[in-house]
Amino acid sequence: MAAVTLDDRHTQITYDNGLWSQSPLVTSRRSIYNNTLTWTNSSGATAAVNFYGSLITIYGILTQFPDPTFIPTRDPRPNTTIDLSFTLDGSTVLTTTQFNQQPEAQFNVVLYNSSVLPYAQHQLVIRNDSPGDVGLLCLDAVHVGDRDFRAEEQLIKRKLGLRVATGVLGGLLGLTLILCMFISYRLWRLRSKASSPSAQYLKHAQKKST
Repeated sequence: MAAVTLDDRHTQITYDNGLWSQSPLVTSRRSIYNNTLTWTNSSGATAAVNFYGSLITIYGILTQFPDPTFIPTRDPRPNTTIDLSFTLDGSTVLTTTQFNQQPEAQFNVVLYNSSVLPYAQHQLVIRNDSPGDVGLLCLDAVHVGDRDFRAEEQLIKRKLGLRVATGVLGGLLGLTLILCMFISYRLWRLRSKASSPSAQYLKHAQKKST
């Protein structure tokens, strides 16, 4: 499976009925993926993303005041912060994040980026935890990774095992070569001593010559 970017209206994303709204096509904003946006200011609203892969990244928009060009809401209340929680594969351990929102809209903001996951089927649930129905959550796109990290890990382990085995074999061959050189040197010294005249023979030869 290749890396894929899912639009906020993709069928792999399921929204709470009645709690989310979809903006009309926004042709004036090139920074909005596929010119679409799905948003909510309802506290407790959730969106579930079902995906197959090894990582997931959620992109959205942060803004204090809804821009009528892409968020047609009449709620004038500013939302300076937004509280979000993310649940992966039904885990009881939640990832909670609070974002500070600026008066001007910020596009392509990473709302969530997972760590490396097993290459399998997963579900990520996004929840708007902002109190008072003033936290404006705008979802734009979802990126799903394609790398099979488990296979890469196994390949790396095999390569490391081969390198270790090669290193050990090379070390043994090196030690064997050094040992052979040492033995050859010792044999050469012994042969040299055996073939050279002894001290007594040289002394006797000197006396005889005098």
